[in-house]
Amino acid sequence: MAENLNEYFSSVFTREDISILPVLETKFEGREFDYLGQLIVTPPMVVMKIRDMKGNKSPGVDGIPPKLLLEIVY
Repeated sequence: MAENLNEYFSSVFTREDISILPVLETKFEGREFDYLGQLIVTPPMVVMKIRDMKGNKSPGVDGIPPKLLLEIVY
């Protein structure tokens, strides 16, 4: 049984040649500590985004349903 599984998995999975991976391009051309330096988020901005949500959608990663957020904001 173990030999059959080994033979199957050996046929499915292959080893990749990682010596020829592409070089990633840098998109940001500033200093490292400037990545989010100009990001400003205000409470009215958050309220506006919450009001744009659709209440019948599923919760996000945080587990909070949009309907709850909409009820709290109004």
